[in-house]
Amino acid sequence: MTDISDLSAGFRTGDWLVYPARRVLVHDDEETTPEPLVFDLLMKLASRNGDIVSKDELIEKIWNNRPMADESLNRCVYQLRKALGDTRPYRYIETLPRRGYRLKTPVEPLQTRDASGEASVTPVSIETTVAPRRQGWLLPALGAAVLGFVVWISWQTPPPPPDMMIGVLPFENLSAAEGNDYLVGGFKEELVSTLHSLPGLSIVNSRLPYDDLETTEIAEKLGVSIVLQGSVQRAGESLKISFVMSDGADGAVVVSEVIEGKVESLFELQSQLALSVRGHVLGETGQEPITRRKPTSFRAYDTYMRGLYAFDRRPTATSLDDAIALFKETIDLDPAFGPAYLKLATSYTLLPTYRSISMSEASELALSALDRGTDVDPTIADAASAVRGFFHHMDMDWLSAEADYRRAVDADIVDPTSLLWYSRMLASVGRLDDSLEMASRAREMDPTSAMVTGRVAMAYTWIGDYDNANNFFERANALGAGGQTYLLAYALCLYQRGEIDKSWSVTAGAFEAADIDAAWISPLFAAFENPELAGEALQTLDESVESGTLPIQVALVGRVLLGDIETAFRIASRLADEGEIFEMDLLFIPQSKPLREYEGFDELMSEVGLATYWQQKQCTWQGQSFACKS
Repeated sequence: MTDISDLSAGFRTGDWLVYPARRVLVHDDEETTPEPLVFDLLMKLASRNGDIVSKDELIEKIWNNRPMADESLNRCVYQLRKALGDTRPYRYIETLPRRGYRLKTPVEPLQTRDASGEASVTPVSIETTVAPRRQGWLLPALGAAVLGFVVWISWQTPPPPPDMMIGVLPFENLSAAEGNDYLVGGFKEELVSTLHSLPGLSIVNSRLPYDDLETTEIAEKLGVSIVLQGSVQRAGESLKISFVMSDGADGAVVVSEVIEGKVESLFELQSQLALSVRGHVLGETGQEPITRRKPTSFRAYDTYMRGLYAFDRRPTATSLDDAIALFKETIDLDPAFGPAYLKLATSYTLLPTYRSISMSEASELALSALDRGTDVDPTIADAASAVRGFFHHMDMDWLSAEADYRRAVDADIVDPTSLLWYSRMLASVGRLDDSLEMASRAREMDPTSAMVTGRVAMAYTWIGDYDNANNFFERANALGAGGQTYLLAYALCLYQRGEIDKSWSVTAGAFEAADIDAAWISPLFAAFENPELAGEALQTLDESVESGTLPIQVALVGRVLLGDIETAFRIASRLADEGEIFEMDLLFIPQSKPLREYEGFDELMSEVGLATYWQQKQCTWQGQSFACKS
């Protein structure tokens, strides 16, 4: 074993120089600075100089034994491989399934690196290799020539079962410049969207590469029959796209395809690749994808993908502002490109979450963008109805909101965001079981999304299934979920599970992250343990609400838990005056049963429009949730 102290002055492994004191990697005189956990992982592996390091040891040394799921370690390994430019077959980091990892290249302290050249991309073609199979579902597409690239394919095997499940993993960026990350990520996301539009395919979009798992394990984890992995490499104006599809049952590679073309043909490449995938899986190539029209120029599409990249990297207001600016620029370049209007409207919808802008101002901006977008591109109308549903929800126009959401989630192409917004609306009207169903549908499509997984965890919490809720909270935590509402729901779950100390810690963390004084937390938890201290806790809650440091919904739940139903009802009554000032699902969680039984609750429900909604939908309370017939 190499002692870490021997490495502190720097070492070489493969083509890389590593300088621990500066926490940088150097290759061809270019420096890379990985995230701290990623660099720590490299140092731990380097210290073993080729020996295996178990997962448990990595968690102990790098994460200090904090509770975490495999996804955190998977992501860290993925990021280290990306930093090292390590692609299949891996040269640097080897995964030994169920055992751990090792650094394959020797560690040489205080050595210098030899210079190496850079490969270029050759001209336009597509080459496909179909691995021989005993039998199965794979049928390749017919040969075609599209926009200067050609597909050669051979085939055999019988028809597949309907609705084939394909898990699409993140595409690797093999380009020399990291500035092409937006292009690689955008290509994969747009490919997924196009695949969603093709009949006979069900797509699971994974945000994690699962590099430490075998293909069969990935398939089992994602619940799919086929695993699709790929890479994108750009050199100047040339582009090379590779993908491999593997059988989830035995891990065998069933097709390997390489596409080479011009960057300006990227949009066409995405559609053609989607059709090629469908051809391999279902043996059909004639069905055109249900997708928006082609943008008028590559520059417009390139700007649009840059906008998508910024949008997906929120939650900072800066990244959302960047996305808005790029979507506006896309529209200037191509005034008839509907998806840019749709994303611009969605960005406006989220603005109140990230900076000081009223919901009414956000609504005006978003709906104006949608009106312009649907005028020039009617194909976005179904997806646009989700944004309209969001603002109807905020206005407590429940029937209109549901009609809009139903249109969005029943469309040919469904965005998981539509399902999440509909899930929240269903919880707000007391349909907690249906809310969980919508959140679960979103997770089937996007199982490695922190936001989606967090919503599933919250939905389980609202119906009182705290074991399942805790399971999904742990998964969401590993994926990087956060936000005050999410953390407070997690704290409530922990409290109901009897994990009081951990609940206290999570509650405090929800406010420490925002640098907000939370003097009310200790008195509240003390009162949970000793009801005689309830008076002091309630006084502290009042003072914190008056000072503006305590969200009103937290005061409501705190008072319900302490048995102060009268004041909790007065807080809830503010809904009739100010619109939905907090998520109304809190009125229907198990802890709020005394609130629902309080005199005046039925009248409040009439004032906020829910009585009319329940009557129209023929809803009745059944067990833990409203069940509705229409």
